[in-house]
Amino acid sequence: MNDEMILLPEGLKLIEDDEHLMLSAYKHFPKEPWTIGYGHTKDVVEGMTCTEDQAVQWLKEDVAETCRLVKHALQMTLNNYQFSALVCLTFNIGYGRFRESDLLKLIHAQEIYLAAEEFVKFDHVDGNEVAGLRERRLAEKAMFLTGLN
Repeated sequence: MNDEMILLPEGLKLIEDDEHLMLSAYKHFPKEPWTIGYGHTKDVVEGMTCTEDQAVQWLKEDVAETCRLVKHALQMTLNNYQFSALVCLTFNIGYGRFRESDLLKLIHAQEIYLAAEEFVKFDHVDGNEVAGLRERRLAEKAMFLTGLN
């Protein structure tokens, strides 16, 4: 059933645009993991560099894993816009936060419009609202609501 859900090109573009290609490891905030490429964190260490081709390969692998995890968490099939929005969110906040979120609980309760309102709650880092995250969450929310009604 969940195998029918796919990440739409618009979702992948949102991830690429929001993650920004970075060929050297970086941290935007002290508590976040070292990151490189398009938001890749696995085995990344300070001083690490990569090529654009490697960044694209990691993105493909990371997105495939995020899709798998989101499908695993869902107890129902959603439309591809909703699924894509959830993959974008989970790619950024991590599976653990998504799995435990009120957003997921509301989806399972079939409260789709209330669930959509939850996206903007993930716009803070260390208790501070981050403008770029706010815009990202609003774009994900809009994608999540596409195709409804």
